[in-house]
Amino acid sequence: MKLLQTIRIILIILLVLIAAYFLFEFFRPIDTNDKLAKIIHLEDRRENSARLKSFLNDEDAKVRTRAALAIGRIGTENAGETLMGVLEDPDWKVAATAAFAIGLTGEKDKALPLLDFALEVPASITISAVRTAGILTDSTMTEEISMIFSYLNHASPEVREAALIALFRANAKSKANDIIEYLENEPDEFVRQTGLYVLARMGTVEAEELFVDYLGDTDPYLRSLALRGLSRAKIKNADKFFNIALNDNNNYVVYRAILGISNFKSGNAANKLLSKLETENDEQLIIALIDALRDLKEPTGVGKAKKLSEQKRSSNITAATVIYAAAIQKGRAFNYIDSLMREDDP
Repeated sequence: MKLLQTIRIILIILLVLIAAYFLFEFFRPIDTNDKLAKIIHLEDRRENSARLKSFLNDEDAKVRTRAALAIGRIGTENAGETLMGVLEDPDWKVAATAAFAIGLTGEKDKALPLLDFALEVPASITISAVRTAGILTDSTMTEEISMIFSYLNHASPEVREAALIALFRANAKSKANDIIEYLENEPDEFVRQTGLYVLARMGTVEAEELFVDYLGDTDPYLRSLALRGLSRAKIKNADKFFNIALNDNNNYVVYRAILGISNFKSGNAANKLLSKLETENDEQLIIALIDALRDLKEPTGVGKAKKLSEQKRSSNITAATVIYAAAIQKGRAFNYIDSLMREDDP
């Protein structure tokens, strides 16, 4: 009898504890970490639900920011429209994140409204909105491209940089000459450098003078960008600049010069690369030279490449040499390749 009473008491205590636990969980205020965890859970489940959208009105800016990002990543129907409303958030970081998240939705029709919105907001939000507009815009969207270009008149250099990158992302090659003209009077060097990057990636022939100017810059990254621009634009007589850059004191600039020479395919290209191969000691540059000679279909370099692979005992150089020999010598490279199978690192 006493045993039954004891069991009943234990059960009652357990029920009370369980009830107390659930009541505590139900009435306990949800902190920021709990809300963020819930947002992540909904994002993982790809649920752009009313529950997720409710976090956009949370009193904590961190929660609103994370909810906006989640909605953009999920990208379901009307996600862009939902995020357009978040652009009016009083917290600048929330608004900037919402502008970025709109780009994740891929809704091209939001590019122009974003650019209109960005006219009269703080620069930190404008930067995000202009960058996103570039992602959503393509080369056929002339109105959006013109609007992006107009931001090159903005007072903030960071906004002007964002506009240049947006034009590149929109593949706005039609604006290349306008960008060159604009850069002639741009006072901020970092904006000019961004313009160099954009024109180099576009391969703009008309930017030859700008590319050549930066070949003498003290920053090797800018010199490499200039070489990249000369290569992509296939500018006449650019091989002389590549040949000079082969002797640069920065390996990445030399690498860009090697690529430029192999792409340019002038009559003297192979000879320059062969001469460089005889004196080069850096493994990565040796591999780049071998690959470039292969692209040029130069037969005389195969023997030199084999000799180097034996001297350097480098599996990476040997691998590049194998591909080079196979591409040039075809079936006659079989014996060479077969002999490598007896090496310690076949």
